[in-house]
Amino acid sequence: IPQVPETYAYWDMDYGVQNEMGLSIGESTTTARTAGWPATPDKPYGYCHVGIDELTKLALERCATARCAVETMGKISVEQGFFSGDSGDPNAPDLMDSAEALAVA
Repeated sequence: IPQVPETYAYWDMDYGVQNEMGLSIGESTTTARTAGWPATPDKPYGYCHVGIDELTKLALERCATARCAVETMGKISVEQGFFSGDSGDPNAPDLMDSAEALAVA
C-alpha cells in the first residue's frame, strides 16, 4: 500500500475509532460469512491481505471525511483482497446457504 505524505493521528481499540479530524468509524460484527482468509506463507489460501481492523486504521490515518474513508477502504480491499476474521475453516468455508444478498451502495 503506497505511503502518503501526511497522516492523521487516530484512536483505536481492535478497530480504528476516531481521528484528530473528528472522523469516526463504528464496526458491527454480523453473522455474514465471506470466503477469504489472510494470505500467509504457510497458508496461501488466496489473495486476501487486509481485514476490517487494518482498513479502519488506514482510513482514519488518511481521511478527514466519511466519503474518503469509504472510498479508501473499498479501493484497498479491491487491490489487496479482503478477508474476514469470521471466514471459518478454509477447507470447509462457513458460507450461508441463502441465494439472497443485500448490497448497500
